[in-house]
Amino acid sequence: MTKKFINYIFFIIFILASTISSSLYPEESSMTFLHQVHQQLDALINQTREINPISEPDWSSLLHEFTNDQEEIQTLFHDAQFAYLEAQEYLNSNDPETARHLLYRSSLIFDTLLDVKQGDKDLKILQRKMEETEQLISKCPDFDDQLIFLNEEQDQQLALLEKLLNPQKKVGANFSYNDFNSNPFMSAEERAAIKDYLLPINHPLKPILDSIFRVKRATLNSEAMDESGFTIKFKQPRSFIIVASHPQLPGYLLKLYLDSELRKKHGVPGWKWFVQRIQGATKILTIITARNSKYFVVPKKWMYPLPIHPAVPISPAFERKNEILVVQDMRLVSNENNLEAWKTVITKKHLHDFYAILKFAGGDSYRATNVAYTQDGTFAFIDTEYKTRHPNYYTIQRYLSAEMAHYWGQLVTKKR
Repeated sequence: MTKKFINYIFFIIFILASTISSSLYPEESSMTFLHQVHQQLDALINQTREINPISEPDWSSLLHEFTNDQEEIQTLFHDAQFAYLEAQEYLNSNDPETARHLLYRSSLIFDTLLDVKQGDKDLKILQRKMEETEQLISKCPDFDDQLIFLNEEQDQQLALLEKLLNPQKKVGANFSYNDFNSNPFMSAEERAAIKDYLLPINHPLKPILDSIFRVKRATLNSEAMDESGFTIKFKQPRSFIIVASHPQLPGYLLKLYLDSELRKKHGVPGWKWFVQRIQGATKILTIITARNSKYFVVPKKWMYPLPIHPAVPISPAFERKNEILVVQDMRLVSNENNLEAWKTVITKKHLHDFYAILKFAGGDSYRATNVAYTQDGTFAFIDTEYKTRHPNYYTIQRYLSAEMAHYWGQLVTKKR
Protein backbone atom coordinates (compact mmCIF):
# COMPACT_ATOMS: atom_id res chain seq x y z
CA MET A 1 0.00 0.00 0.00
CA THR A 2 1.64 3.22 -1.12
CA LYS A 3 2.08 6.32 1.00
CA LYS A 4 -0.08 8.35 -1.37
CA PHE A 5 -2.92 5.80 -1.17
CA ILE A 6 -2.77 5.94 2.62
CA ASN A 7 -2.98 9.73 2.39
CA TYR A 8 -6.09 9.38 0.27
CA ILE A 9 -7.70 7.03 2.82
CA PHE A 10 -7.05 9.56 5.57
CA PHE A 11 -8.42 12.28 3.34
CA ILE A 12 -11.68 10.35 2.83
CA ILE A 13 -11.92 9.83 6.60
CA PHE A 14 -11.40 13.57 7.14
CA ILE A 15 -14.07 14.43 4.60
CA LEU A 16 -16.57 11.94 6.03
CA ALA A 17 -15.92 13.35 9.49
CA SER A 18 -16.53 16.87 8.25
CA THR A 19 -19.73 15.73 6.52
CA ILE A 20 -21.03 14.27 9.79
CA SER A 21 -19.89 17.38 11.63
CA SER A 22 -21.71 19.63 9.16
CA SER A 23 -25.04 17.95 9.90
CA LEU A 24 -24.57 18.70 13.61
CA TYR A 25 -22.89 22.10 13.25
CA PRO A 26 -23.88 23.46 9.82
CA GLU A 27 -22.39 26.91 10.47
CA GLU A 28 -18.87 25.32 10.69
CA SER A 29 -19.07 22.95 7.70
CA SER A 30 -17.53 25.20 5.06
CA MET A 31 -14.62 26.25 7.27
CA THR A 32 -13.96 22.65 8.34
CA PHE A 33 -14.02 21.42 4.77
CA LEU A 34 -11.69 24.15 3.48
CA HIS A 35 -9.28 23.64 6.37
CA GLN A 36 -9.04 19.94 5.52
CA VAL A 37 -8.65 20.66 1.82
CA HIS A 38 -5.72 22.97 2.50
CA GLN A 39 -4.15 20.48 4.87
CA GLN A 40 -4.23 17.83 2.18
CA LEU A 41 -3.00 20.27 -0.45
CA ASP A 42 -0.01 21.16 1.72
CA ALA A 43 0.76 17.50 2.34
CA LEU A 44 0.56 16.63 -1.35
CA ILE A 45 2.62 19.63 -2.45
CA ASN A 46 5.31 18.97 0.14
CA GLN A 47 5.47 15.34 -0.95
CA THR A 48 5.82 16.09 -4.67
CA ARG A 49 7.07 19.67 -4.71
CA GLU A 50 9.81 19.07 -7.26
CA ILE A 51 7.58 17.21 -9.73
CA ASN A 52 4.64 19.06 -11.21
CA PRO A 53 1.60 17.35 -9.60
CA ILE A 54 -1.04 18.95 -11.80
CA SER A 55 -2.14 15.64 -13.31
CA GLU A 56 -3.46 13.81 -10.24
CA PRO A 57 -6.69 12.09 -11.37
CA ASP A 58 -7.35 10.33 -8.07
CA TRP A 59 -6.97 13.59 -6.17
CA SER A 60 -9.34 15.36 -8.55
CA SER A 61 -11.97 12.64 -8.33
CA LEU A 62 -11.85 12.72 -4.52
CA LEU A 63 -12.36 16.46 -4.41
CA HIS A 64 -15.06 16.21 -7.07
CA GLU A 65 -16.92 13.60 -5.04
CA PHE A 66 -17.05 15.73 -1.89
CA THR A 67 -17.25 19.23 -3.38
CA ASN A 68 -20.88 19.77 -4.30
CA ASP A 69 -21.68 22.93 -2.40
CA GLN A 70 -21.52 25.94 -4.73
CA GLU A 71 -20.46 28.26 -1.94
CA GLU A 72 -17.51 26.01 -1.12
CA ILE A 73 -16.60 25.83 -4.80
CA GLN A 74 -16.66 29.60 -5.09
CA THR A 75 -14.50 29.95 -1.98
CA LEU A 76 -11.97 27.49 -3.39
CA PHE A 77 -11.92 29.37 -6.68
CA HIS A 78 -11.16 32.68 -4.95
CA ASP A 79 -8.52 30.97 -2.82
CA ALA A 80 -6.79 29.66 -5.95
CA GLN A 81 -6.88 33.12 -7.48
CA PHE A 82 -5.39 34.63 -4.33
CA ALA A 83 -2.63 31.97 -4.25
CA TYR A 84 -1.81 32.78 -7.89
CA LEU A 85 -1.53 36.54 -7.22
CA GLU A 86 0.48 35.95 -4.05
CA ALA A 87 2.87 33.69 -5.95
CA GLN A 88 3.57 36.51 -8.41
CA GLU A 89 4.63 38.76 -5.52
CA TYR A 90 6.93 36.10 -4.06
CA LEU A 91 8.44 35.45 -7.48
CA ASN A 92 9.14 39.16 -7.91
CA SER A 93 10.78 39.25 -4.49
CA ASN A 94 13.13 36.36 -5.38
CA ASP A 95 11.46 33.71 -3.25
CA PRO A 96 10.87 30.95 -5.85
CA GLU A 97 10.29 28.20 -3.28
CA THR A 98 7.24 29.91 -1.77
CA ALA A 99 6.05 30.99 -5.22
CA ARG A 100 6.19 27.45 -6.57
CA HIS A 101 4.40 26.11 -3.50
CA LEU A 102 1.53 28.60 -4.00
CA LEU A 103 1.35 27.93 -7.72
CA TYR A 104 1.02 24.19 -7.15
CA ARG A 105 -1.81 24.89 -4.72
CA SER A 106 -3.49 27.13 -7.30
CA SER A 107 -3.06 24.67 -10.17
CA LEU A 108 -4.40 21.74 -8.15
CA ILE A 109 -7.55 23.67 -7.22
CA PHE A 110 -8.12 24.98 -10.76
CA ASP A 111 -7.61 21.50 -12.18
CA THR A 112 -10.13 20.04 -9.73
CA LEU A 113 -12.71 22.75 -10.34
CA LEU A 114 -12.53 22.09 -14.08
CA ASP A 115 -14.27 18.80 -13.29
CA VAL A 116 -16.79 20.41 -10.94
CA LYS A 117 -17.81 23.58 -12.77
CA GLN A 118 -20.68 23.47 -15.19
CA GLY A 119 -21.25 25.67 -18.22
CA ASP A 120 -19.03 26.82 -21.08
CA LYS A 121 -18.37 30.25 -19.56
CA ASP A 122 -17.07 28.81 -16.29
CA LEU A 123 -14.95 26.22 -18.10
CA LYS A 124 -13.31 28.85 -20.30
CA ILE A 125 -12.44 30.95 -17.26
CA LEU A 126 -10.93 27.99 -15.46
CA GLN A 127 -9.01 26.82 -18.53
CA ARG A 128 -7.53 30.28 -18.90
CA LYS A 129 -6.60 30.33 -15.22
CA MET A 130 -4.95 26.93 -15.56
CA GLU A 131 -2.93 28.11 -18.56
CA GLU A 132 -1.83 31.27 -16.73
CA THR A 133 -0.79 29.24 -13.70
CA GLU A 134 1.19 26.72 -15.75
CA GLN A 135 2.92 29.54 -17.64
CA LEU A 136 3.97 31.15 -14.37
CA ILE A 137 5.21 27.80 -13.03
CA SER A 138 7.39 27.45 -16.12
CA LYS A 139 8.90 30.88 -15.39
CA CYS A 140 9.54 30.07 -11.74
CA PRO A 141 13.19 28.96 -11.33
CA ASP A 142 14.08 25.97 -9.17
CA PHE A 143 15.61 26.76 -5.80
CA ASP A 144 19.02 25.27 -6.58
CA ASP A 145 18.97 25.51 -10.36
CA GLN A 146 19.72 29.17 -10.98
CA LEU A 147 22.39 28.27 -13.53
CA ILE A 148 20.19 26.01 -15.64
CA PHE A 149 18.44 28.99 -17.19
CA LEU A 150 21.14 31.48 -18.07
CA ASN A 151 20.45 35.13 -18.60
CA GLU A 152 22.84 37.25 -20.63
CA GLU A 153 24.83 38.43 -17.61
CA GLN A 154 25.26 34.90 -16.21
CA ASP A 155 26.27 33.65 -19.66
CA GLN A 156 28.99 36.32 -19.85
CA GLN A 157 30.21 35.47 -16.35
CA LEU A 158 30.47 31.78 -17.21
CA ALA A 159 32.33 32.63 -20.43
CA LEU A 160 34.85 34.63 -18.39
CA LEU A 161 35.16 31.83 -15.85
CA GLU A 162 35.73 29.32 -18.64
CA LYS A 163 38.52 31.51 -20.02
CA LEU A 164 40.17 31.73 -16.59
CA LEU A 165 39.94 27.96 -16.10
CA ASN A 166 41.25 27.20 -19.58
CA PRO A 167 44.80 25.82 -19.13
CA GLN A 168 46.29 28.16 -21.71
CA LYS A 169 50.07 28.17 -21.79
CA LYS A 170 51.37 30.06 -24.79
CA VAL A 171 54.62 28.84 -26.31
CA GLY A 172 56.73 31.69 -27.65
CA ALA A 173 58.17 31.56 -31.14
CA ASN A 174 61.74 31.40 -29.82
CA PHE A 175 60.98 28.92 -27.05
CA SER A 176 61.85 25.25 -27.54
CA TYR A 177 59.51 22.72 -25.89
CA ASN A 178 60.72 19.36 -27.18
CA ASP A 179 61.36 21.08 -30.52
CA PHE A 180 57.68 22.03 -30.60
CA ASN A 181 58.12 25.04 -32.87
CA SER A 182 60.57 23.36 -35.21
CA ASN A 183 59.05 19.89 -35.41
CA PRO A 184 58.98 19.12 -39.16
CA PHE A 185 56.39 16.38 -38.68
CA MET A 186 53.80 18.76 -37.23
CA SER A 187 51.61 20.82 -39.53
CA ALA A 188 50.98 24.52 -38.90
CA GLU A 189 47.31 23.68 -38.25
CA GLU A 190 48.19 21.09 -35.63
CA ARG A 191 50.73 23.35 -33.93
CA ALA A 192 48.31 26.28 -33.75
CA ALA A 193 45.49 24.09 -32.42
CA ILE A 194 47.37 22.45 -29.56
CA LYS A 195 49.73 25.22 -28.37
CA ASP A 196 47.23 26.54 -25.81
CA TYR A 197 46.85 23.14 -24.17
CA LEU A 198 50.44 22.03 -23.57
CA LEU A 199 51.56 20.75 -20.20
CA PRO A 200 53.11 23.80 -18.46
CA ILE A 201 56.89 23.96 -18.82
CA ASN A 202 57.26 24.08 -15.03
CA HIS A 203 54.90 21.20 -14.28
CA PRO A 204 56.60 18.53 -12.11
CA LEU A 205 55.59 15.82 -14.60
CA LYS A 206 57.52 17.33 -17.51
CA PRO A 207 61.05 16.22 -16.53
CA ILE A 208 59.73 12.75 -15.76
CA LEU A 209 58.02 12.50 -19.16
CA ASP A 210 61.19 13.82 -20.82
CA SER A 211 63.26 11.13 -19.13
CA ILE A 212 60.91 8.44 -20.42
CA PHE A 213 60.30 9.59 -23.99
CA ARG A 214 63.77 10.89 -24.85
CA VAL A 215 65.31 7.48 -24.22
CA LYS A 216 62.95 5.31 -26.26
CA ARG A 217 60.07 5.77 -28.67
CA ALA A 218 57.65 4.32 -26.14
CA THR A 219 54.59 5.01 -28.29
CA LEU A 220 55.85 2.96 -31.24
CA ASN A 221 53.75 -0.10 -30.37
CA SER A 222 52.53 -2.17 -27.42
CA GLU A 223 55.90 -3.89 -27.03
CA ALA A 224 57.70 -0.55 -26.77
CA MET A 225 55.19 0.60 -24.17
CA ASP A 226 55.86 -2.48 -22.09
CA GLU A 227 59.63 -2.12 -22.41
CA SER A 228 59.37 1.51 -21.24
CA GLY A 229 57.63 0.47 -18.04
CA PHE A 230 54.03 1.32 -18.98
CA THR A 231 51.01 -0.76 -18.02
CA ILE A 232 48.28 -0.65 -20.65
CA LYS A 233 45.02 -0.44 -18.74
CA PHE A 234 42.57 -0.11 -21.65
CA LYS A 235 42.51 -0.37 -25.42
CA GLN A 236 39.41 1.45 -26.62
CA PRO A 237 37.97 -0.49 -29.57
CA ARG A 238 35.99 2.41 -31.05
CA SER A 239 38.40 5.32 -30.61
CA PHE A 240 41.62 3.22 -30.93
CA ILE A 241 43.07 5.08 -27.96
CA ILE A 242 45.38 3.49 -25.39
CA VAL A 243 45.07 4.30 -21.68
CA ALA A 244 48.27 3.59 -19.76
CA SER A 245 49.88 4.15 -16.37
CA HIS A 246 53.53 4.34 -15.32
CA PRO A 247 55.08 3.82 -11.86
CA GLN A 248 56.94 7.16 -12.17
CA LEU A 249 53.64 9.00 -12.82
CA PRO A 250 51.47 8.27 -9.77
CA GLY A 251 48.11 10.01 -9.83
CA TYR A 252 48.13 10.41 -13.61
CA LEU A 253 47.29 8.41 -16.71
CA LEU A 254 48.36 8.79 -20.32
CA LYS A 255 45.98 8.57 -23.27
CA LEU A 256 47.70 8.07 -26.60
CA TYR A 257 47.60 6.65 -30.08
CA LEU A 258 50.38 4.22 -30.97
CA ASP A 259 52.50 4.92 -34.02
CA SER A 260 51.53 1.44 -35.18
CA GLU A 261 47.82 2.42 -35.10
CA LEU A 262 46.85 3.48 -38.63
CA ARG A 263 43.11 3.72 -38.04
CA LYS A 264 41.45 7.05 -37.26
CA LYS A 265 38.12 7.49 -35.56
CA HIS A 266 35.77 8.94 -38.19
CA GLY A 267 38.89 9.71 -40.24
CA VAL A 268 39.88 12.46 -37.77
CA PRO A 269 43.51 12.58 -36.52
CA GLY A 270 44.06 11.91 -32.83
CA TRP A 271 45.34 15.40 -31.93
CA LYS A 272 41.96 16.87 -32.88
CA TRP A 273 40.24 14.48 -30.48
CA PHE A 274 42.71 15.51 -27.75
CA VAL A 275 41.88 19.19 -28.29
CA GLN A 276 38.17 18.45 -28.02
CA ARG A 277 38.71 16.42 -24.86
CA ILE A 278 40.48 19.35 -23.18
CA GLN A 279 37.93 21.89 -24.38
CA GLY A 280 35.06 19.68 -23.19
CA ALA A 281 36.69 19.14 -19.79
CA THR A 282 37.22 22.89 -19.37
CA LYS A 283 33.58 23.59 -20.15
CA ILE A 284 32.43 20.97 -17.64
CA LEU A 285 34.84 22.33 -15.02
CA THR A 286 33.36 25.79 -15.58
CA ILE A 287 29.82 24.82 -14.63
CA ILE A 288 31.00 22.53 -11.80
CA THR A 289 32.98 25.47 -10.35
CA ALA A 290 30.14 27.94 -10.86
CA ARG A 291 27.65 25.67 -9.08
CA ASN A 292 30.18 24.61 -6.44
CA SER A 293 29.07 21.05 -7.10
CA LYS A 294 30.07 18.45 -4.54
CA TYR A 295 28.87 15.55 -6.67
CA PHE A 296 30.76 15.76 -9.98
CA VAL A 297 34.38 16.23 -10.99
CA VAL A 298 36.38 16.27 -14.21
CA PRO A 299 40.08 15.42 -14.60
CA LYS A 300 42.62 18.05 -15.59
CA LYS A 301 44.10 17.39 -19.02
CA TRP A 302 47.14 18.62 -20.93
CA MET A 303 49.01 17.66 -24.07
CA TYR A 304 52.66 16.66 -23.96
CA PRO A 305 54.52 17.08 -27.28
CA LEU A 306 56.70 14.08 -27.99
CA PRO A 307 60.38 14.72 -28.81
CA ILE A 308 61.44 14.38 -32.45
CA HIS A 309 63.99 11.73 -31.42
CA PRO A 310 63.96 8.79 -31.06
CA ALA A 311 62.47 8.72 -34.55
CA VAL A 312 59.68 6.56 -35.92
CA PRO A 313 60.83 4.03 -38.56
CA ILE A 314 60.00 5.03 -42.13
CA SER A 315 57.52 2.32 -42.95
CA PRO A 316 53.89 2.01 -44.08
CA ALA A 317 53.33 0.07 -40.84
CA PHE A 318 53.75 3.25 -38.78
CA GLU A 319 52.28 6.74 -38.68
CA ARG A 320 54.04 9.15 -36.35
CA LYS A 321 51.98 10.75 -33.56
CA ASN A 322 53.26 14.07 -32.23
CA GLU A 323 51.63 14.30 -28.80
CA ILE A 324 50.03 12.38 -25.96
CA LEU A 325 47.34 13.40 -23.47
CA VAL A 326 48.18 13.60 -19.77
CA VAL A 327 45.16 13.29 -17.46
CA GLN A 328 44.51 13.06 -13.75
CA ASP A 329 43.78 9.56 -12.52
CA MET A 330 40.31 9.82 -10.97
CA ARG A 331 40.66 6.48 -9.14
CA LEU A 332 37.52 4.89 -10.49
CA VAL A 333 35.74 2.01 -8.78
CA SER A 334 35.08 -1.27 -10.57
CA ASN A 335 32.47 -1.38 -13.31
CA GLU A 336 30.14 -3.42 -11.08
CA ASN A 337 30.42 -0.91 -8.23
CA ASN A 338 30.00 1.96 -10.66
CA LEU A 339 26.69 0.60 -11.96
CA GLU A 340 25.57 0.00 -8.38
CA ALA A 341 26.43 3.60 -7.46
CA TRP A 342 24.31 4.97 -10.30
CA LYS A 343 21.40 2.94 -8.91
CA THR A 344 21.86 3.71 -5.22
CA VAL A 345 23.93 6.88 -4.72
CA ILE A 346 22.27 9.29 -7.16
CA THR A 347 19.82 11.75 -5.55
CA LYS A 348 17.72 14.59 -6.91
CA LYS A 349 20.51 17.02 -6.07
CA HIS A 350 22.91 14.95 -8.16
CA LEU A 351 20.47 15.10 -11.07
CA HIS A 352 20.03 18.87 -10.78
CA ASP A 353 23.80 19.34 -11.08
CA PHE A 354 24.01 16.73 -13.84
CA TYR A 355 21.32 18.48 -15.86
CA ALA A 356 23.02 21.88 -15.46
CA ILE A 357 26.34 20.41 -16.64
CA LEU A 358 24.78 18.82 -19.71
CA LYS A 359 22.78 21.94 -20.48
CA PHE A 360 25.84 24.21 -20.35
CA ALA A 361 28.62 21.92 -21.61
CA GLY A 362 26.72 20.01 -24.30
CA GLY A 363 28.16 16.69 -25.36
CA ASP A 364 26.72 13.60 -26.95
CA SER A 365 25.95 10.31 -25.26
CA TYR A 366 26.36 10.22 -21.50
CA ARG A 367 26.45 6.77 -19.90
CA ALA A 368 27.57 5.29 -16.60
CA THR A 369 30.78 4.18 -18.32
CA ASN A 370 31.89 7.73 -19.14
CA VAL A 371 30.57 9.46 -16.01
CA ALA A 372 32.05 7.01 -13.56
CA TYR A 373 31.98 6.73 -9.78
CA THR A 374 35.26 7.41 -7.98
CA GLN A 375 36.76 6.13 -4.75
CA ASP A 376 36.27 9.64 -3.37
CA GLY A 377 32.48 9.37 -3.69
CA THR A 378 32.08 11.67 -6.70
CA PHE A 379 31.14 11.02 -10.32
CA ALA A 380 33.85 11.87 -12.86
CA PHE A 381 33.32 12.95 -16.47
CA ILE A 382 36.05 10.92 -18.14
CA ASP A 383 34.98 11.14 -21.79
CA THR A 384 34.75 14.77 -22.87
CA GLU A 385 35.61 14.70 -26.57
CA TYR A 386 32.16 15.33 -28.05
CA LYS A 387 31.10 18.94 -28.54
CA THR A 388 27.52 18.68 -29.78
CA ARG A 389 25.42 21.65 -28.73
CA HIS A 390 22.35 19.60 -27.79
CA PRO A 391 23.17 16.58 -25.59
CA ASN A 392 21.14 13.40 -25.47
CA TYR A 393 19.57 13.62 -22.02
CA TYR A 394 18.04 10.15 -22.03
CA THR A 395 21.03 7.80 -22.47
CA ILE A 396 21.77 7.99 -18.74
CA GLN A 397 18.21 7.18 -17.66
CA ARG A 398 18.50 3.39 -17.85
CA TYR A 399 21.31 3.40 -15.27
CA LEU A 400 19.18 5.10 -12.61
CA SER A 401 16.87 3.61 -10.01
CA ALA A 402 13.19 3.58 -10.95
CA GLU A 403 12.49 6.58 -8.71
CA MET A 404 15.42 8.65 -10.02
CA ALA A 405 14.73 7.64 -13.64
CA HIS A 406 11.18 8.93 -13.25
CA TYR A 407 12.42 12.14 -11.67
CA TRP A 408 15.05 12.62 -14.40
CA GLY A 409 12.36 12.24 -17.08
CA GLN A 410 10.21 14.83 -15.31
CA LEU A 411 13.16 17.21 -14.88
CA VAL A 412 14.29 16.99 -18.50
CA THR A 413 10.75 17.38 -19.85
CA LYS A 414 10.11 20.39 -17.60
CA LYS A 415 13.37 22.18 -18.33
CA ARG A 416 13.77 21.71 -22.08
